[in-house]
Amino acid sequence: MSSAVPEGWGVYQLSSLLELHHGYQFRTPDFSETGIKVVKIGQVIGQGHLDLSDCDFVSEELAKEKKDFLLMSGDILMSLTGNIGRVGVVPVTDVPLIQNYRVGKFVPNLDKINQTFLPHILGSPMVTNQLETNSNSTAQANFGKADIDKIIVDIPPLPEQKKIASILTSVDEVIENTQKQIDKLQDLKKATMNELLTKGIGHTEFKDSELGRIPASWEVLLLDSVTQRGSGHTPSKQELSYWNGGIKWVSLADTFRLDNGLIYETDKEISDEGLANSSAVLHPAGTVVLSRDAGVGKSAVLNEEMAVSQHFIGWRCDERMDSWFLYYLLQLLKPVFENIAVGSTIKTIGLDFFKKLKITYPPRVEQKDISERLKSFDEHLRSLKSKLNKTKSLKKSLMQDLLTGKVRVMVN
Repeated sequence: MSSAVPEGWGVYQLSSLLELHHGYQFRTPDFSETGIKVVKIGQVIGQGHLDLSDCDFVSEELAKEKKDFLLMSGDILMSLTGNIGRVGVVPVTDVPLIQNYRVGKFVPNLDKINQTFLPHILGSPMVTNQLETNSNSTAQANFGKADIDKIIVDIPPLPEQKKIASILTSVDEVIENTQKQIDKLQDLKKATMNELLTKGIGHTEFKDSELGRIPASWEVLLLDSVTQRGSGHTPSKQELSYWNGGIKWVSLADTFRLDNGLIYETDKEISDEGLANSSAVLHPAGTVVLSRDAGVGKSAVLNEEMAVSQHFIGWRCDERMDSWFLYYLLQLLKPVFENIAVGSTIKTIGLDFFKKLKITYPPRVEQKDISERLKSFDEHLRSLKSKLNKTKSLKKSLMQDLLTGKVRVMVN
């Protein structure tokens, strides 16, 4: 809540704006294979969304018996235990849903607060900061009816609420539609990658090989026969002079940067002295690297000269192998890498596996053609992801401006 309330706005206890209805505490014997989907706290993922892809079910008979907990499109839900404060809105759907215990349903007082405005205010820093402060006082974060009185909010008049909700909802729609485009394109890329990397382009004749059926003009060979394989090392962390010397060093801390084509930045850097006093080596730009430990099978292409830790394998391609073709081939093989990794704490793949790794090998020209086609998917995906991030940033700044009254909207 802001210290200065905008003109025309009011200060309210959250309890005066809504009622909190708890769900029913379904237990393991209540669940069935089919029937009515149960919305648990795990389904309330925040930002106004529910994930209904992996729900438990209760029978229609039990749902009918507990009809007071059935949900309708537009109902506003919040997770009340653990990671409290995630807000979801029941979408327009023909699939019946029922509310589980520790999922709260908020019923707004429509004389004071707009139905579509309420999810935005519940998800705003104004409310989430207070939720976090209150939950820090207990071992297990919980939120109940007694806590609603502790939440204080600044609320504009109803016409202004409606206008703000319209603006924020329109941005949400752009975010949702962009995410759907990304998901659809990723599925298409996956299918295209599988097609191109196993059947090639325009082939009509195929043959059986030890790696399955492949185009007749392709070969099966050791990856080491067309690349120079290498790894890396971690300089002593006790020697400060070995670190922060401007040489980018790919480590497990960079796992989140993998699987996005080029890797540009690294979490840590080492120095020339660290390079000279360890088994780390510099790999040139274009080297394809792959994690063989935590994050097994994730890969990238070095954008510039970098070193890597011992947790990575790097392949420097010769004139017969296109780096990007190898990158996409490793992406296709990721499930294989994940399945063969062993270890109780951290799964890993031994070096012997990579010494014996065989690949399907098209002619160089076809490799290049395949990789260019797949790169076009990645370029489109990067564009969409950039749009998504910018729209999310816009939403964040709009919430900060509109939900605090810093920027007032025109109401006709």
